[in-house]
Formats: sequence, C-alpha cells, structure tokens
Amino acid sequence: MNIFKIKRSPKPLWQRRNAALSICFTALTLLYVVYRVAVLGGAGGVGSLVVHPQHLPDIGCLGEHLHEVPAKDRSSISSAYQHFLRQQRPISGNLIPNTELVVADPDIGPRNFYRTTENNAISYSVLQDSRAGERFLRVSNTQASKGQKGTWVSEFIPVAADASYRYAFEYRADVKALVTLEYKTTKDTYAYETAAVLPATAAWQRFTGYMGNHRDMLAFRFVITTETAGQLDSRRFITERLAPSGNTNGIVTISFDDGWQSIADVAIPLLDGYGFKTTQFIISEAAKANMNEYMNMPTLRKLHRQGHEIGSHSMLHCNQAALSSARITSDAAESKAMLERQKLGPIKAFAYPYGIYSDQTQSIYARQYPLVRTSDQGYNDAYFDAGAITTFAVNSDTPDMLIQSWLEHARTHKLWVVLVYHHVDEKGLYSVTASRFKEQLQLIQKSGLPVMTLSDAAARMRP
Repeated sequence: MNIFKIKRSPKPLWQRRNAALSICFTALTLLYVVYRVAVLGGAGGVGSLVVHPQHLPDIGCLGEHLHEVPAKDRSSISSAYQHFLRQQRPISGNLIPNTELVVADPDIGPRNFYRTTENNAISYSVLQDSRAGERFLRVSNTQASKGQKGTWVSEFIPVAADASYRYAFEYRADVKALVTLEYKTTKDTYAYETAAVLPATAAWQRFTGYMGNHRDMLAFRFVITTETAGQLDSRRFITERLAPSGNTNGIVTISFDDGWQSIADVAIPLLDGYGFKTTQFIISEAAKANMNEYMNMPTLRKLHRQGHEIGSHSMLHCNQAALSSARITSDAAESKAMLERQKLGPIKAFAYPYGIYSDQTQSIYARQYPLVRTSDQGYNDAYFDAGAITTFAVNSDTPDMLIQSWLEHARTHKLWVVLVYHHVDEKGLYSVTASRFKEQLQLIQKSGLPVMTLSDAAARMRP
C-alpha cells in the first residue's frame, strides 16, 4: 500500500567520500601481500633457508593466487558481533524520533526523515506492509552512478564524548546495501566511515552496528544506500546509548607475527629490560620443522615460561579466505592443537595470515578461538569485536611521532591499542632496527599505559 510519494527534497546531497585514503590503504595491503608471498614462499625467500629441506612444509601456500581472492571488506560486521551488541544493556531509550514513520507533510515525508538526492532516476516512497500494517521507507535507484544514488536519512543524533552507541534497523534489497556512518565534526564539517556491506535479501533482515565516540564527534547518523542501481526498503530504526566502560586506563599489547628468530635474538632481550610481555602469533608448521629464521618449539616454550603468550598464525600461513570450509576448519583446529601439545597453551588467540578474512573464516575461527586479531587499523574499547580485534602495524617507516599519538589517544580515551611487529634488526619494510625498537619501547614506558598480552588485555577491557 503506497501511502504517498515524495515530490521534492528539503535536504542536499550528503554523499562525500575520501577516495584518496581508500586507494592508499588498498595499495599498502597489496604491497604487504606481495612481500609475504616473496618472503615466506617465493624464490629466494626464507622458505628455502631450512635445516632439512626434504622434510619441510611449503610455507605461504604457493599457488593460492592471492590477487584473485578478494579481501574481507574491512568494515564488515560478523553475525556473532551483532549478537553480542544486541545483548548489551542500553542506558537510554531510542534516540531516533518518529520511527513509526508518522507523516506530517505528504510532500516531504515522515518527520525526522529526509531524502538526499532528487532526479528522474530516483524515486522515494513510504509504504505499508499489507500483512503487518507496519510502515517502511523505500528508495529505488534506476541508475548506477555513484554520485547520484539517493536514500532516506534521519536527523543527526547529538553524541557525548567517549560514549558508546548501538544502532540497528531492518532492511531488504535486491542489490547489496552500504551502511555509512556520517559524523558532524564541527558545526559545518562532516566525516564519513563505511560501516558494512550487506548482502541482497528478499526477506527482512536485522542489522546491528556500533559507534564509539572516541574522536570528539558532535553528532552522527547511519545512512543506508544501495551499492548499485536497485531497490532498498528499510524500517525499525534504533540508536541507543550503551553503558560506559568500567576500564579506567588505556592498555597496550605488543604482538609479533610469524615467529621470526630475530624476535628471540633481538627483541626479547630489549623487552626484558622493560618487563614487557608480548603475544607471539606462530606459524605452527614452521616452528615444528625447525626452519631456519623461525623460532622453534623449545624457544617458544622458553618464551611461554617467561610469561609471553603464544597464539596461532595458522599451520602454513595460507590465505584462509582462499581455502575450502573443510580446510579452514582443519587448519584452525590443528594449529591450535599442535601448539598446545607443545605445552604452549592455552591457545586463546589467532591472527589472520596476510590480514585477509571472510564471513566464512570469521564463523569458523570464532568456534576455535575466543580472540581473533586482524590487520585492520583502529583502537578497541570495551565493546570491541572479539572476532576482529583491530591493530596498528609498526614498520620500518613508521615514525615515532605517530606511535606516540596512538599511545596518547589510547591513554586519553581509555582505549586498547594493539601494536603489530614482524622482524627486528633485519632488512625490509616489515622490520624495525634494534635501536628504533628500543626507542619505541621507551615511548610505551613513558606513556604510563600498562602492557598486557592480548588475552589479558581483552579480559581487562571486558571483565
């Protein structure tokens, strides 16, 4: 039942994207993938520097064609995390007024809701479900032009500093839908963040997301659009404030990927000088096979006895998103079991090789590991996604000033920052010199933030 069709728009186009940042991030990701293939498995890589070549695995899964496997959209939100968010206790009512879509003016639309773009290729409607009698919003985009897609938006919601918010809605669409968070940073300036890419669906689906205001935003709203030309229906819009975190301090976790021998030879003695403990994500087969350039099991057992946490980085450093469901399940279980048989457990954490993951890997790894670390950049607060913990990579070209800014932001806003290292005192982008590493440890010490392993920090952030 069509209640009315909108004839004019009271609001201008909202869509503004930062394409340059997206391109730079993609380029860095590709550079990292090329590096990992070359170093871990390519000709001349450390995969050829072995003690007993005839007994060694093919580290890096050569032939998996990483460039042909799309990485997980870094803004995706797993069903497990959405379930977690829905279980949290709100301390406010719904902050979006008129979610019943009561119409004040048939020429404009429901109070508090506006359409963004007007042209002949876009139509807007407020419809009513013939079975339930519930109203919903519809937008139809008949052209695929990115800048000309229209949608419905609500008014901005004022937000408090360092406050946490849960938002939700129901949707159905014949094409993929994009969820964007739009922030008001000052009275006249705005910022945008892609929150999720949702699949097309003929039946109503519920989506729940999270926004932590740790960047001093004044207001925000979520915006749902079609990714291409298509039709989108939406209803039952909710934004609620969640209870504040009980954490009174920020936290730092120092993590290392792959288990390189330089960690034991160079990094650990420097870390010992500050009493810092780390989380080491280990390629299980590399450690088991006594591969040159990798820490072996006896070395890892020594680190574990000293208080360092051991996590899994898979069996062979394969791109998990390129594997079958059965292979992912096997890899997740066997890598954990192998490390625990070596008395390195309990193994609570996993880190994705290459930083690449998918809906399938998230589902499978969540069943094996309470904590899963990504390579996605960002801070973690009390409502962090345990299946997609965000990080900051420290490479040879990472300036100390940037690291200091991460630490200061974490201390000011009581956040958890996870640093990711690889080599120490070797060559290449993914190595830092011993002198630089020592300087970075000094920065961490001066920050006053406690240094904890990944599992200990997670327990502190979310008791």
